[in-house]
Amino acid sequence: MNILLVSECNKKALTETRRIIDQFAERKGERTWQTAITMEGLNTLRGILKRTARRNTAVACHWIKSNNQTEVLWVVGNIRKFNDKGSVPTNTTPTTNTTKASNGVLSAASPVARVVFSKDQCKRPDIDEDTFEWCGDGVANHEARGIQIQRFEIGLYKVTGSLGFAKDSWHLKAPADPAGNGELGIVEGEEAEDGTLTIKLFKKRYKLNEETGDIDLIQGLPMDVPANSWIDVRMEMPAAEIPDLPIAEPEPTT
Repeated sequence: MNILLVSECNKKALTETRRIIDQFAERKGERTWQTAITMEGLNTLRGILKRTARRNTAVACHWIKSNNQTEVLWVVGNIRKFNDKGSVPTNTTPTTNTTKASNGVLSAASPVARVVFSKDQCKRPDIDEDTFEWCGDGVANHEARGIQIQRFEIGLYKVTGSLGFAKDSWHLKAPADPAGNGELGIVEGEEAEDGTLTIKLFKKRYKLNEETGDIDLIQGLPMDVPANSWIDVRMEMPAAEIPDLPIAEPEPTT
């Protein structure tokens, strides 16, 4: 498989990670490397980086797919140096209209839900932080009040009460490892005419592409949301009803 490594380390951590990664990959820039590597070799590299990580360590590993698209596989060190795609943010996002994904990265908010296996099975203490409140098998922020989340079977969830997925920016994110080790599954979503959302989660499966020699990521068996994560869902909501204001009676004239 072909990978791209990006370092956002500082001080001594930068020197140390350069020394390690130079032994596995060809340096393409001051902080980037690219190489073909086996899964065994990649696991060895990740293990060394984790054992030598310092406070200022931050390394993201991207898998370069056969269609030249990339997927972040893992992050060692400070995950806040990267966004949810493993890229380096070039500007900051105000936190007044953001939500924290299951891997701790901020992204655009508005009406957002977090889908879990169940309230009893969820082990994340931050699941109902800020304005998030339980609404079945998940939580919703204050802008998504009125929705209901229900698990039907392994890897199958439904969200009712919205107008459907958000039309701008992101609308669905797979559960991610809170330690920064990438996505834990493959998520898909369908939208019905009445706005009901059907969300499916599958295990990640890797298969050798005999034509290209690359390793392709494909869907495996259905799986439930891991207890240490959640599925992020961003929606469109009906306009809030504004109650009629009482009409003030004119004061009598004398």
